[in-house]
Amino acid sequence: MSPPSTDVVNEQQGPPDSVTRLVELPPVEIKENDVCVKMLAAPINPSDFNKIEGVYPVRPQVPAVGGYEGVGEVHSLGSAVRGLSPGDWVIPCPPSFGDSIVQNGATSMLGQCIIQIARAQGIRSINIIRDRW
Repeated sequence: MSPPSTDVVNEQQGPPDSVTRLVELPPVEIKENDVCVKMLAAPINPSDFNKIEGVYPVRPQVPAVGGYEGVGEVHSLGSAVRGLSPGDWVIPCPPSFGDSIVQNGATSMLGQCIIQIARAQGIRSINIIRDRW
């Protein structure tokens, strides 16, 4: 079972200060393909507010818990999950529109690492570089 959690939920789109509320959620059963993650840090971005307002191009179904970024710690795993262990740190991977990433400054060391990681994961990268002349 997961531990109980506290979430900020919006049950409809609208002004964040009037459509969100703090909700205590009970423990849920961890099924064989589930990963239970305790979020350690999660920023609030302008796009998070836009999703709650209903003006972002991708609208989550409501009720919804906002946020797509952060870092979490694996709390528990279903019996069929491989490659993760309790205590591992993970980042969310929300559904997206395809398997490509676009990055600016791709000639930097970080940019080169992103290209290599994407290639290893079978993700196409579109890399923007600056002309130095």
